[in-house]
Amino acid sequence: MTVTAQQLREQFAAKLPEGGAPLSPEWRDAFATVAREAFVPRFFLHKPGGGMRAVDSGDEDWLSSVYSDLTLVTQLNGDDTAWDTARGNGGVTGSPTSSSSQPTLMAWMLEALDLQPWHHVLEVGTGTGYNAALLAQRLGSDHVTTIDVDPRVVEVARTRLARAGSTPTVAEADAARGYSGRAPYDRILATCSWPRIPHAWLEQARPGGLILSHLYTELDAGAMPLLRVNSDGTATGHFLGEYGAFMPRRDYQRPDTLALLQRALRSDDEPTRSLARMPSGEVTSLDFPLFAALRVPGVALHWFQPEDAPAMRTYLLCRDGSCANQELDDGQLVAVQSGPRRLWDEIDAVYAEWAALGKPTRDRFGLTVTAEAHTLWLDRPTGEHTWTLPP
Repeated sequence: MTVTAQQLREQFAAKLPEGGAPLSPEWRDAFATVAREAFVPRFFLHKPGGGMRAVDSGDEDWLSSVYSDLTLVTQLNGDDTAWDTARGNGGVTGSPTSSSSQPTLMAWMLEALDLQPWHHVLEVGTGTGYNAALLAQRLGSDHVTTIDVDPRVVEVARTRLARAGSTPTVAEADAARGYSGRAPYDRILATCSWPRIPHAWLEQARPGGLILSHLYTELDAGAMPLLRVNSDGTATGHFLGEYGAFMPRRDYQRPDTLALLQRALRSDDEPTRSLARMPSGEVTSLDFPLFAALRVPGVALHWFQPEDAPAMRTYLLCRDGSCANQELDDGQLVAVQSGPRRLWDEIDAVYAEWAALGKPTRDRFGLTVTAEAHTLWLDRPTGEHTWTLPP
C-alpha cells in the first residue's frame, strides 16, 4: 500500500517533537496541514564518509526524508549551483548557508513563543519559507513578516509560499537592523545564529514581546535565550532547557577546526603538561557547555584520533593557534596545551566554578540584554551570580 504525502504529514505531526511532550493541537494542525515538500523540492543529505549528496523530488528517498526529523540543507557556501554540481558528481563539500530547519527544533521554538492569534511576528532567516508558512497557517499571512539577507532565497521562498496559498511579507534585509517597515512586533524569532542579540530587535519589539534566538558560540553550546522585552528597552529571560543551534549569519565565518588542529600539530611550540580536573566528556554534555561557551569565548572543538591513541580525543582550539587536549598518563588525566592561551586551564577553571554552583542545568541560566551589554545570570537577573559577556 502506497502511503500518501498527506498521510506522512499527519504521522509526522503526531510524533513531533521527537522525544518531547506532544505538540499543542494548534501547532499539530499546522504541521499536519502545511506541505513541507512544497518548500524542499530538492536538498542535500550527508553522505557516509563525508560530503553531501543531492536529493531530488523524483528520488526514492525524497518524500521519506522530507517527513523525517532532519535539517534539510538547501544551499552550500551561498552557491546556488552546488546542487547541480553534486548531482553531476555524486557529491560535494561545503558549508550550509540555507536550510529547512530540524522540525523538532522548530516545534520547540514555536511552542515556547506562546503565540496568540492577534500577534505580529518577525522571522529572521526565511530559508525555504516553510517556517513562515507554519506561522501564517496559525496566525494568518498578514501577521507574519520574514526576512533574509540573500535575495535569491527571498525570491524562491516568496514564490513557493504563494504557490502554497500563503502570502506573508517576505523581504530582503540585513537582520542586524531588523525590519522597521512592519514593526512593532509581538514576537521575534531568529532561525539563524547571532553572537549577540541585535539592539534593533529590542527597539522593534513591543513591551512585553518575546525574542527567541540561538546565541552563537564557537564551543557548541546550543544556547537559546527566550527574552521578554521591557518597557525601558532592555530584555531579559532564561535559556531554553533544550539544545538548539542554527547556522551563523552569513558574514560570520566559522573556524575551520581541522585546519586549526593541523596548524597546532605542526607548530614548534613545545606543549606543557599538567593535571586536569575536568573530564573531557563534560564539554560535550548538555548543561556545562552553555556556561563554558559564554564564559570562555573563541574556543572551538574538534574530535580526532591520533594513530597512537586508543580512542578519539577532544581538542580545544582557538584561531590564535592555541590548542589543548587530554591524555591519560599513569591513570591520571593530563592536559596537554600549547599556544598563547592555556585553553584547558581556562575551561577547567570555569568547570570548577560551575561545579561549586551545584552544576546547574542550562535552563537555570538567563540573559539580560541592554544597549551596553549582555549579562549572563543564574536563577534571577538581580541575584548574586552574574557575569558580563565580552562584546
